Amino acid sequence: MGRPPSFPGLAGDPLVSEDGRADLFASPRSHPLPLFKSRSDIEVTLDRTEVVPGDTLRARVDATSFGGDADAARVELLYCNTYCTESTDHEGNSSKSKRRADVVVATSQLTLADLATPFDVTFDVPASAPASADDLVEWMVRARIDRRRRRDPKTDAPLTVRATAESLAYHAGRPGGVSPGAPVEVVLDRASGRPGDEISGRVEVRTAEPVKARGIEVRLRREHHDGVDRNAKNFAAVELLAPVDLGAGESRSFPFSMQIPADATPTFDARHSSVKWFAEAAVDVRLKKDPHHRVEVAVHGA
Repeated sequence: MGRPPSFPGLAGDPLVSEDGRADLFASPRSHPLPLFKSRSDIEVTLDRTEVVPGDTLRARVDATSFGGDADAARVELLYCNTYCTESTDHEGNSSKSKRRADVVVATSQLTLADLATPFDVTFDVPASAPASADDLVEWMVRARIDRRRRRDPKTDAPLTVRATAESLAYHAGRPGGVSPGAPVEVVLDRASGRPGDEISGRVEVRTAEPVKARGIEVRLRREHHDGVDRNAKNFAAVELLAPVDLGAGESRSFPFSMQIPADATPTFDARHSSVKWFAEAAVDVRLKKDPHHRVEVAVHGA
């Protein structure tokens, strides 16, 4: 990545409140920009603490207080991805372990001469950047000084990436699976939304043969693939039809509305894990696997 001209004072950049979040309603220069410093005497200042995929992020790095020798230096845009792995012991017993891996998406290599004065670095946030998600995906800008056979001093500046409807367009309305011959189909008015938004649509029921149903339900379903297992949880289930006998060739349509949980984890595809949301309709059939149809709902934060 290139290093653009210096931007003294970062004038005109978004303001940041005391809790580290962007404050669009603060008066000009009412809060200082976040500055991060480690014991290594490396300071990293970001021009904003929240970005969306496709944004350009600027960082100022000041290593002038670093008194040790160095072999090289670099600044990285990366995220830490939490996931699970599975191992098997000599007796054949398997166990899961939690892991954290740094995924570097961009690097700016520096010369030792760069460390003599504060310098500026820019990064383009990838269009496919996974959204920040609690402890699952944590973004940061890291400045590191490389020293042979010694600990590398570094400083991390936390960053939040908010996915947009545009960056998750691939997920919105994507078929999420259907049982062969399922007599139901989910049709969404809008296949994306923010936490707290309403998701509405209809369930179309069309039978090719008689179906004795104990009920028809539509639900919002979250699936978290942690690297080993696919963990599913249902939210906001809505019963559309009580027990009924559906004749062959019957056609019905049922409108529905569900709310995305206010604390919903956003949709993301990271290196080692993912979270996806689905609107799923299922027919409750006694003593059989419930036939279902579902489409993906993109949950974004910006």
